[in-house]
Amino acid sequence: MELEIYVHGRIDTMDATRVLTGLQHMADLISALGGGPVRFSRLQDGSIDTALRPMQHPKTTDAAFRQVLAGLRTAQEAPAIPAGWDDTALKAGQEATGLLCAFTDDGMDLTLRDGDTILDKLRVTTASRDHLKEAVAPRRASIGSVVGRLDSLSVHTRSEARLWPDRGGRAVVVRFADTQLDTVRSLIGCRVEARGKLVRDFRGRPVSLQLRAITRLATWEESPRLGSAAGVAPAAVTSRVQGQQEDVRGTA
Repeated sequence: MELEIYVHGRIDTMDATRVLTGLQHMADLISALGGGPVRFSRLQDGSIDTALRPMQHPKTTDAAFRQVLAGLRTAQEAPAIPAGWDDTALKAGQEATGLLCAFTDDGMDLTLRDGDTILDKLRVTTASRDHLKEAVAPRRASIGSVVGRLDSLSVHTRSEARLWPDRGGRAVVVRFADTQLDTVRSLIGCRVEARGKLVRDFRGRPVSLQLRAITRLATWEESPRLGSAAGVAPAAVTSRVQGQQEDVRGTA
């Protein structure tokens, strides 16, 4: 199979860097959906009319071609997460559609072809980019907390730090008031529990937190072991450092 890409617009007004970067993101999208490397099977002179064909792993790459069209059809219609698209695919899809569809309102045409047979065809516009952005935008805010290691303090444009959750994943942006600066600075590099207004992304993962209170916690090395807590019930063994708890109330 091959995936044909036709970008609408006047060739003499198209930014070559944007087009090439957009095609790179399209290749990234194919890869994120399980496909292998792709090559040009055609590059039309005088217009952005090209086709991509698998270099390796044709079966999985053909399946990825189908997922590209199916996913972009979903995104073209409404703000939604296409089936089978992970975070890498979502980012690549946004970038590719944003760059390749911006030259005219007609955007670009994608055609999946097997020899002389057209298997699927779709017109994609910047609506796909906008719908993907809307679908992945942070959407849930509630009072909550995150436990992890605090680092990367910044006070240039706004007061914030990064907190790397114990559970893994991306860093959470912790925003705080000027009155909390000294305490936050003193806890950089420490394991903490930060509490406040917590914003989660479309997958329910914490993205940012407006700090109300922060508590220093023991590291895993500092935490008492059950084997050393003779005569102490497990429920009494806590992860907080005795005498080192910092609890700061802010105005945020």
